[in-house]
Amino acid sequence: MFHQSYVEKLEQRANQEAESAWAPDPVTGYYRPSNCADEIDPAELRKMLLENKAKPF
Repeated sequence: MFHQSYVEKLEQRANQEAESAWAPDPVTGYYRPSNCADEIDPAELRKMLLENKAKPF
């Protein structure tokens, strides 16, 4: 009984370690958090914000 629960805990820990929170960045190759959003170029962001500016009446 004790042995079975211990084995289950070890299996759960192995599964958690397999699902790493870090993944290689496809552009740079450096590791970064896997839940991190892609970076956007500041010039592209500025252009997008200026295009959505409200037009005067």
